Amino acid sequence: RDQVSIKNLLGCFSGKQITQISAHGLELYKNMRKSRVKAATVNRELACIKHMFTKAVHWEYLKQNPLRLVRQFKEPPGRVRYLSEAEIEQLLDCCPKHLKPIVITALNTGMRKGEILNLKWSDIDLVKRMIKVTNSKNNESRYVPINDTLFATLTQLRSNGENDGSVFAWKNGKPIKRIDNGFYRAMKTANIKDFRFHDLRHTFASYLAMNGVDIRVIQALLGHKTIAMTMRYSHLGSETLRAAVDKLKLTGYNGLEVGTNLAQTESVEK
Repeated sequence: RDQVSIKNLLGCFSGKQITQISAHGLELYKNMRKSRVKAATVNRELACIKHMFTKAVHWEYLKQNPLRLVRQFKEPPGRVRYLSEAEIEQLLDCCPKHLKPIVITALNTGMRKGEILNLKWSDIDLVKRMIKVTNSKNNESRYVPINDTLFATLTQLRSNGENDGSVFAWKNGKPIKRIDNGFYRAMKTANIKDFRFHDLRHTFASYLAMNGVDIRVIQALLGHKTIAMTMRYSHLGSETLRAAVDKLKLTGYNGLEVGTNLAQTESVEK
């Protein structure tokens, strides 16, 4: 991601010394790029160059970061596309043999594609039914429980292969590195549109929210550093919120009695 950002930044700032790059110059760059690409893309590029200048301060090339006050664009809420139960069945039916357990893992753990493909048997405890995610995006380990569906899948995989090495591997033992072509062929065969592998992660989180799981539990399972990333799923739990409010039954009065009591109180006060 940074390499892509740097390539675009060089188009404007190549050949300049850091003392020649100002907040005003970055604002001009920001608005120029906004006319060509999405706000999220511009924000990634701004974050990249601002971090460069932060490092320059740490390394004492600069006394302060002149770009620190350049603000990023507001971004729309993150995309949430999840599969219906019928679509999940269609997709699994269309997955080739090597891909199906990978998709099942994504649907039942919410793990990222890279996290799944990097899984080793040493990361999985089938006795305690727990997966330790070590190669996470945030460079922080987290634990994801193994439910019955995933337990059956992993148990079958383990009986067919070695007890060490990669969980998802070809018949020759080499780890599976790329699944994009197989996944998109399965999507096409299943006639599922506007869906990416990463949306399997959204599917996992969406069904948790719709089943009343607390948003902070979902945050922990997904490995989000901030609750803001997880809040995109909060609206899916609206029925759970409604059910919670419906359980509130304060005794001793109802709507009509409240109106009557208020009228009586007003009369006494007068």
